[in-house]
Amino acid sequence: MIDHQDILYGIASQSIYLDVPEGRPSAVTSVYVYWWTTGDDTANAETATTGSAAIDSVNTTFDADSGFSQANQHTLNLTATTNVVKDRRYLATNAVGAKEWVEVAGITSAASVTSRVPLANDYAAADTFVGTRISISLLDTWVADSDNISDSTDPNSGWRVRWEYVVDSVTYVRHTFFDVVRVGGEHDVTPADMELFVGNWSGKVPMDHRTDQGRGLIDEGYRMFKMDLLASDIPDQQIRNTEVVNHIVKHAAAVVLHRTRFYEQGGDPGPLEDARKEYDSLIDRMFRVEGKVSIGYDESGAGARSEAPGIWSR
Repeated sequence: MIDHQDILYGIASQSIYLDVPEGRPSAVTSVYVYWWTTGDDTANAETATTGSAAIDSVNTTFDADSGFSQANQHTLNLTATTNVVKDRRYLATNAVGAKEWVEVAGITSAASVTSRVPLANDYAAADTFVGTRISISLLDTWVADSDNISDSTDPNSGWRVRWEYVVDSVTYVRHTFFDVVRVGGEHDVTPADMELFVGNWSGKVPMDHRTDQGRGLIDEGYRMFKMDLLASDIPDQQIRNTEVVNHIVKHAAAVVLHRTRFYEQGGDPGPLEDARKEYDSLIDRMFRVEGKVSIGYDESGAGARSEAPGIWSR
């Protein structure tokens, strides 16, 4: 999945990236940054990046049988684990060309990594495990230019990146998107917070999410909240009340939990429906109808009381 990035205004040593879906690139031909309203002509590109694009250094092999036929289908026995990053996705390929994406839930240094979900294929020594991320550094002076801060009234991305790269001798072009912001859109809800909110959160989380105590479900709840804000023309990074954000994210994470359990196990949809109603009611009270929360309306970082559209607005 190609994620939106928040680049923090005035902070040095930041970079933009693309997780290439086609496989490990052999080369990155070009990277151009454009304001979202401008076309792809090179003359329209910003002088925003420095140096050459880098290709993820993870390019290793399996050193023992791993995968579907093994007692532990989550373990990938690797020749090296250097520079593998927890929670990032890597591409495993076996000798017959079967591929699957592996989200790393744990790392045993110099020995193996643990996949969040059971592996679907079998792997033997010399099969490959690679990173596909390409990245490039942003110029510190460009990030420190206040003229480059994104429009705070628009929930859509202000900047677009055109990536051209080569995989297996085929050239591809993809776009990613980012904003330059004073404060990034984020939450700080933890599994411990969810234990108090849901009760036995760790026991309710599906097995494949227990290695990180359901943090992925919480983050997916934030993503759901972010999309609902987008529908109301509110940039997530402009909300000026962290307590409200965290409270809504807990409700959203409960929806994601019950949805995941329902899709996985079936049964009574009541808990999912109840969680969704509570979440929707909270969103309506805080943003859609009543407008209780302070929202930033300019690029200064200041906030003001939000103005809800009202139930009769279109």
